[in-house]
Amino acid sequence: MKGGESKAEATSTDQRLKTRGRKPGKKTKKDPNQPKRPPSAFFVFLEDFRKEFNLVNPNNKSVATVGKAAGARWKSMTEEEINRLMSPRPRAERLNILRLCNSTT
Repeated sequence: MKGGESKAEATSTDQRLKTRGRKPGKKTKKDPNQPKRPPSAFFVFLEDFRKEFNLVNPNNKSVATVGKAAGARWKSMTEEEINRLMSPRPRAERLNILRLCNSTT
């Protein structure tokens, strides 16, 4: 009933806005056997960064501090360093690359 509309007009507008997008009741079912997608470069970096950060800062309990430090480090990385993290190398070699990247800062 905004701006002089009748209650019926306001209700029809509300219903139209609710159903915009997908039709109600047409939810797609997720296949439980579908394999997971591989993690992005950031998540590969973050997994290794968290372990290293916790070794350097064992008393830190704040998730936000780890996230902010990881975000700052990620932004300072070059495209070449990011590509090295995503290459199909063994995990130990990726950790060594990450340590080298952190030692330069």
